[in-house]
Amino acid sequence: MGILGHNESFSDPVHQPYLPQDGAVVFITSDHSSEIFMMTITEFAERHKLSIERADVPKQGRNVIKIRISVGKDSFFDLDNFRDTDQMVLSAYSHEDRAIWEQTWRALVDDIAYSIGRENVFVMKSLN
Repeated sequence: MGILGHNESFSDPVHQPYLPQDGAVVFITSDHSSEIFMMTITEFAERHKLSIERADVPKQGRNVIKIRISVGKDSFFDLDNFRDTDQMVLSAYSHEDRAIWEQTWRALVDDIAYSIGRENVFVMKSLN
């Protein structure tokens, strides 16, 4: 039995870190666009019957918004404004095939872009 134990391996997805698969940055230009953004992702999760969790955490006199949308058995989207109150960073994480979550990811980003303006959404090059 090695360091990992007899039933464990480095290829076991349960023990592998989640690396970002795709990403986007949404620029929040006003309180109004912040409200629209929150309403858009809440309605998106409801419409697609996805689990959504939100936790606000205080950081240096402001609230950091952390949201997780669960998509598949082992896929989720994280959204947060940790670095900047005027930006929401969206990241897709998964240990599953892209086919499980990619269409939902694209639909979410499209809904956000439609609701607050495409000029306010920067889609990062696929990280995978």
